[in-house]
Amino acid sequence: MNRLTESQKQEIWSVTVETVEKANNLFQNLRMQTPTVEFTNMGATAGRAFPSRNIVKFNDTLAAENFDAFKKRTVVHEVAHLIDYQLHGWQHTRNGRRIMHGASFKRIMVHLGADPSTCHSYDVSSVRKSRKQYVWTNSVGTVMLLGAQRHKRALAGTRYWMRGDTVKDYQYKGVAPF
Repeated sequence: MNRLTESQKQEIWSVTVETVEKANNLFQNLRMQTPTVEFTNMGATAGRAFPSRNIVKFNDTLAAENFDAFKKRTVVHEVAHLIDYQLHGWQHTRNGRRIMHGASFKRIMVHLGADPSTCHSYDVSSVRKSRKQYVWTNSVGTVMLLGAQRHKRALAGTRYWMRGDTVKDYQYKGVAPF
């Protein structure tokens, strides 16, 4: 698993500062402070913004493995979340869900010269954990694979439906060999 060097962390910090300065110049009513930058491992998540605390967190491993693209794409993306919050506050749908990648976010990304898409395409094989699968079969040999949480709940009596059957019609056979 790759890790960022101190000089790479400094480069990401510099891109963060430059992005904030650019935004402060682009948006006349924005006087944003440089956010706190943290490096951690977050599975397949490249980065996260915490706008109300002015913090961005970056995935140490994905940043190291995709350094140039990460600086251009992910750093700007997470800082754009902070900018959107500073300019517009939390925005919500009619049913109360928070809008994280709405029209204002996409406009900010375009103004910053970045692609406004919302998902990265980095290879995550080095950070993705393999999930243990539990094998359940019914009387005619149909197999149902359950993850750890559903397996535990099924053992406790929770009923899951599969192709017209419930998990009660299945017997636990063991851990999948793959």
